[in-house]
Amino acid sequence: MTVVLEILTAVLVVAGTFFSYVAVSGYVRLPDVYSRLHAAGMAATFSIVLLLLSTPLLLGVSVVKVVVLVVFLLIIAPVGSHAISSAAYRMGAAVKGKGGNPAPDALSETESR
Repeated sequence: MTVVLEILTAVLVVAGTFFSYVAVSGYVRLPDVYSRLHAAGMAATFSIVLLLLSTPLLLGVSVVKVVVLVVFLLIIAPVGSHAISSAAYRMGAAVKGKGGNPAPDALSETESR
């Protein structure tokens, strides 16, 4: 049974590390604030959840604490991403389309009406 738990823990840690790498590479490679925020927010949240799920198996931490942390993270991460993207929009951060050209901004057109 301990071999199965060790393998499961290793799989969770490797998967969490992989998604952390995906989040960082998306943050570095994507062109604008909104794309970077989406990549970092989604992949980083998923990687943290996977790493948190591996802690009870690896360290013997209470499962209740981990579940509370995962629920808290799944509630707070999208709220934080939305707040940052809203602030970037209000500061006038441009959305880049294909080829680095500015994308049309449909939201500002509806706000001006």
